[in-house]
Amino acid sequence: MLNGSGGGINEPRAALYASHGYAALALGYFKAPGRSDYISNTPLEYFETALHWLHRMLRPRSGFVALSGQSRGGELVLLLGALLPELVSAVIGYVPGAVVHSAQNACDPATGREGPAWIFRGQPLPHLWENNRTASWAPWDEGPQPRRHAHALLTALQDPDAVERARIRVENIRAPVLLLSATDDGSWPSSLYGRMVTQRLAQSGIPTR
Repeated sequence: MLNGSGGGINEPRAALYASHGYAALALGYFKAPGRSDYISNTPLEYFETALHWLHRMLRPRSGFVALSGQSRGGELVLLLGALLPELVSAVIGYVPGAVVHSAQNACDPATGREGPAWIFRGQPLPHLWENNRTASWAPWDEGPQPRRHAHALLTALQDPDAVERARIRVENIRAPVLLLSATDDGSWPSSLYGRMVTQRLAQSGIPTR
């Protein structure tokens, strides 16, 4: 279980899975004991280590390990499924992202909201705001109330080159993917992101429904 931009450890959702007979690990990666207060520059090897630990210590039947995450955690589980397909047996994304995002509002002030969120093999992953020709924070910073973070992200999605650079390569996932989205999502356009994922899977010849 991986939380979103609020950080912390999602023990209630892990407990819900456990109540149905699933061994569940709620893993904190920022705003958790011993971890950074910020999502900025989070090394994906941290999750790789956790996945190896799960396989080695819990020894799940047939090596089946599912990833479940919400919002930024939904982005993260798709990303891990694409980068570490041999370790992931299923992906569940609640209101997920379809692209790699910058640190945004969970950022370290020293690197800012346009700094990287994820580091892999020592390199920051290309993200949506990087070299983006249309992106603007104005709808969030200056827009009328109630302000919606999603409106700023929609400006960034108008640059197709930036979107392609930041796109999560979901076609590399070797596991079933379940996405749950919200049509009135003020944080980011999760239903649009869900369609982007399913369209890419379909284009790659992977059955969707």
